[in-house]
Amino acid sequence: MTLKSKLTSKKGYIFTYEAVAVVILFIAVFYMGYFTFTHVNLTNQEQKRDMEQFEKANLISDMIFKMHEFPSNSYVPDYLRFLKAVSQRYSGLETIPGTFDPYSMNQEFIYNESWYYEINITNPGTQDLTDFQVLVTLNPSNFNFDYSSDGSGLSFWQGNTQLHYWIETWDYNDEARVWVKVDSLPDETTTQILLKRNQGGSYSSDGDDTFIFFDDFEDGNFNDNWNIVRGDWEISTDSDLSYYNGGSGTNHVAHLEASDIEYRRAVSDDPLSVVDEDIYILDALVKGHTGATGGSADSPDTMLGFYSDNGGNNYYNSFNGYDQVFAICENGDSNAVLSNIFTKDNQWYYEKLILEQEDKNVGGDENKICKASLWELFNGYLGDTNPNYNLDSMLDTTCEVTSYSSTRKHILIGTGQGSHSEEFWFDNIKVRKYAPNVLVDVYEILSYNAGQNAINVSEYHFEGVPSYTFSNVNLVDVNYSYTIVPDTYVMTRNLYVPVKTWRYSNSNSETENISSGEILYFAARRPSTISNITAKADATTTALFMVNGVPYELSLGTGDKLTDFEKVISTHAWEYYEPNEVKLLSTDPATNVDLTLNYDESSTIYVLKLKQYNVSCILSMNN
Repeated sequence: MTLKSKLTSKKGYIFTYEAVAVVILFIAVFYMGYFTFTHVNLTNQEQKRDMEQFEKANLISDMIFKMHEFPSNSYVPDYLRFLKAVSQRYSGLETIPGTFDPYSMNQEFIYNESWYYEINITNPGTQDLTDFQVLVTLNPSNFNFDYSSDGSGLSFWQGNTQLHYWIETWDYNDEARVWVKVDSLPDETTTQILLKRNQGGSYSSDGDDTFIFFDDFEDGNFNDNWNIVRGDWEISTDSDLSYYNGGSGTNHVAHLEASDIEYRRAVSDDPLSVVDEDIYILDALVKGHTGATGGSADSPDTMLGFYSDNGGNNYYNSFNGYDQVFAICENGDSNAVLSNIFTKDNQWYYEKLILEQEDKNVGGDENKICKASLWELFNGYLGDTNPNYNLDSMLDTTCEVTSYSSTRKHILIGTGQGSHSEEFWFDNIKVRKYAPNVLVDVYEILSYNAGQNAINVSEYHFEGVPSYTFSNVNLVDVNYSYTIVPDTYVMTRNLYVPVKTWRYSNSNSETENISSGEILYFAARRPSTISNITAKADATTTALFMVNGVPYELSLGTGDKLTDFEKVISTHAWEYYEPNEVKLLSTDPATNVDLTLNYDESSTIYVLKLKQYNVSCILSMNN
């Protein structure tokens, strides 16, 4: 029998050498297996992390391209709608796939001083006009309502002086009527004032500051401006008249309640701020109802009174209920009949009176100028279409003002007679200065410095992007140069990139240069129709075009040549809703081509030019 070698510990334990070797071998195998497993696992984790990082970079690049697909939000609002119309017409999608706007990164649109409106006011008369109220009418032919969609933030300036104004109506993309009190309009001269937005002006729409006298009854307190002589007066809400009223969407009017009591009226608290030899205009909205509580009459006895004393005892009035005609009368007298207009029941009318405060031969009770006009309001028609013109629309008469005419500077509202249980309504009573005629022209000024500014450009970069400086929509050039280093992810796509985005104001002819492969989109926003399109080349060539999907082959030289493009393009007066596409497929020999768009009237013309480029999105894998 062979004895095994043994190890004896100090404790008395006995181990064989074989047992120790087995333990050592087990430990060695365990650690080798553990390290192998750990290495494989870590390697797999690392590969998975690298793959996730790669996929993440790929997703980020896709997201970046998607975020900046055309059209982006980096354009002025009306131009953006033109771009969306382009994408919807030619792709049927919200965006044109694969079209890239590199200037849309983290941008913020800023309305600045370079987008404003020049308003030229011509006084053709021989008298200087001071503190004169001018109506400025804005509509899509002269105004871009995206400048202020709701009439807020406006200010008017004559030089460095801010002007008072009152917004009568503001209907987006339809019409806005704004009264501006201009400091000075010299005779036989054109004066320029400016319409700006968000320029820190302290004035807002306010009729009290704009007119000699004003009350639209929006403050809800009838007694603020009026002394009740007779009758029950209140402020009521009216839904027939749609006026701006600070954008509140409501309208309040003065209401004289029904009664059989005659001669119910109210007189203005304060006299008008008019002086001898002044000629002024009084206008108001008026309505009467003849059968309020069972009474009856052929026509309501509505009265707009003037040349009144403080107590309303002496006055002239514009309606005579006794004769049922539109008339200039004194204290209900029916002599000075103007017209046999038979006013309708429950119908709003716009009434306008031209009045001379004192005859030039001061010293006696002389005949004064009294002219009157009346318009029926219906279908949104607001009465006088051009309140700046005060000649042919008026009916002449005279009124002999007696009983100390210099003290008779108050206004009356109410009823000339007013039996038959009649009730009456009044609104927008205002007094302004008179001139035979002033002319108003509005011009949009959008200089090349207006538009977008790029801010906070992210660390990702784009290469292969064309540099262009010919845009009044996107201004700031961003440096996209980038050096490829290790751990860099690059995604490249061949995309149509905007090489020109332009918005021309007040133009009826524009020339655009295009080269082979470029696509030109264009449209007009304002009421204007394209007359023709001419083309010429830098050298004699044969050019192949695709116009709204229709092929054209033209032999071009260096002189303008009429095309027949207008046969297949939209000639709608508002191409803005239906943009046109012209693609220059090729020229033989190769050369550039000038296309000239000619319209019959000045308009806002939008132009977009795209060209294919390789655009690279470059991301750091370590970031």
